[in-house]
Amino acid sequence: MSSFEAVFLRKLDELEAHLAKQSLEKPVARDAFEFGHASGTLHGINHARLAFLQLLEEKEKDATSTQPRHPYSL
Repeated sequence: MSSFEAVFLRKLDELEAHLAKQSLEKPVARDAFEFGHASGTLHGINHARLAFLQLLEEKEKDATSTQPRHPYSL
């Protein structure tokens, strides 16, 4: 994993922790919409992390693969 990739994942973790902490600090004044918004945001960050890790895994596989990759494949 490159330095950029490690920094990107660390920033996602920091953002997730900050938003989770922020949501827990003021739970009383929140309605269902705000709860859903906070939950969706945290889920989106987690989804981005998992997608990025999957891309890194595919990149590693491609780097070790001996077969040429089709230019239009994902």
